[in-house]
Amino acid sequence: MKGWTSSVLPDRVLVRISCEQRNTLGKAGVTMAEANEKAAVKSEKQLQKLCRAYLMQHHIPVNVPAFGRKSTTTPGWPDFTFPLPPSGRLCAIEFKVGANHTTPEQARCIDDLQRCGAVAVVVRTFEEFLRVVKV
Repeated sequence: MKGWTSSVLPDRVLVRISCEQRNTLGKAGVTMAEANEKAAVKSEKQLQKLCRAYLMQHHIPVNVPAFGRKSTTTPGWPDFTFPLPPSGRLCAIEFKVGANHTTPEQARCIDDLQRCGAVAVVVRTFEEFLRVVKV
C-alpha cells in the first residue's frame, strides 16, 4: 500500500483490500462495519457496567461472566443472572446495543429459561433494564 497518501479510504475500497494490508494502515484501514462493531461492544460494556452498579446499589447479587472472554458457562447463557426482589424469581438479561442481535444459542437459551419460568429478556437501554427490575 506504499504511495497512498489518503488517511481515509472509502469503505468500498477497504472491503476489497486484504486484512493484512488493511492492518498496515492502522485506523485508516478499518471498515465501517468493523468500526461499528467495535463501538457497539464498547457501548454494551458501558450499559452492563451501569446496570451492574444499579444492582449493587440495591444489594441484589448478580452473576456476571467476564466480558469479552471465553466463558465456561452454557453456550448462549445471558450476560446477567440475578434474583428479582422480593420474589427471588430468576432474572436473566442479555444486553445488545445498536444493530447487534442475539446468536441462535442465545435465543435458544432465553427461550429455555422463559419456558422454565424465569424472566429472560434482551435489553438495549438502561430504561428497559429498569422496567424489568422494577426495584
